[in-house]
Amino acid sequence: MPFQVSPGVNVSEIDLSTVVPAVSTATGGFAGHFRWGPVEKVTLIGNQDQLATVFGSPTTASDANTAESFFTCANFLDYANALQVVRVNTGNNATSNTDGSFAGFAIKNREHFDALDDLGNLNELFYAKYPGIRANTLVVSTHVANDTNYADWVYAGNFAAMPGTSVYANNRGGSNDEVHVIVADTNLGDFSGTPGAILEAFPFLSQGLDAKDGAGNDNYWKNVINNQSRYIYVGNDVLLDADSGKVVTNENFAIVSSNTLHTLNNASDGSGTTITAGQTLLADADKVDVSLIMCGGYDTTAIQGAIDNISLARLDCVT
Repeated sequence: MPFQVSPGVNVSEIDLSTVVPAVSTATGGFAGHFRWGPVEKVTLIGNQDQLATVFGSPTTASDANTAESFFTCANFLDYANALQVVRVNTGNNATSNTDGSFAGFAIKNREHFDALDDLGNLNELFYAKYPGIRANTLVVSTHVANDTNYADWVYAGNFAAMPGTSVYANNRGGSNDEVHVIVADTNLGDFSGTPGAILEAFPFLSQGLDAKDGAGNDNYWKNVINNQSRYIYVGNDVLLDADSGKVVTNENFAIVSSNTLHTLNNASDGSGTTITAGQTLLADADKVDVSLIMCGGYDTTAIQGAIDNISLARLDCVT
């Protein structure tokens, strides 16, 4: 400790506060084009890894708009940890994948999927989670209760045992309700970086509408996949088994052909550059917290739209 050579007065200032005030940080907002992720839905992103996971990294085959959108967000996240991101639907022909020949609309986000499902407009068994040709690299493999060919299933080694009858169904007089589900990359490995890699495995799900697992959680396979999978939705589940979706009490679920591989296809990235729908979602100050609006990759019309549709509408942020 320093000392005084000559007599004098020493004054020390000591901070007795017990807390360190948080440093305020800006929350950004951006609407743009991405290869993957929910469409027309505000998603809070905290870092670059999360950005790549949710919305996909650009590739050499990506269009310029996708790369500009991604790196605008990534550069902002170099200095901040809160960015409200909206993916815009890049054209009416952007189509969610199906495992059949049907195509013609995009499933934008979970709310949109549920609305289509409630209306009975989903005619395929599996749909990719979001629009974009990236999902053409996905395959889904299922195996229902069937002990005749389980050993031949290429994914059998990923499960502890073959599917059969769940405890829940057995206690209620039901049988053969279980199903295993695998979601995998194809030989392109777009999602994992490893061709053929398993992305998700869902063991011992039930085809019973009211089924519960050992912890009392919903175990109906359609609900579990739709709530937990990052890659697919289950649409018309009776295409797996005519009995799927029935109450398990005294229900003997039909044993159908197993080792079924479903290749997702018919997707497209679409075309067009309008971002108005995304900008509108950032305009409500009561629902979305933003202070800075990024315009990377925007043309003059889009920049003016960001000013008019967001900043002037909110009056609490800058573009």
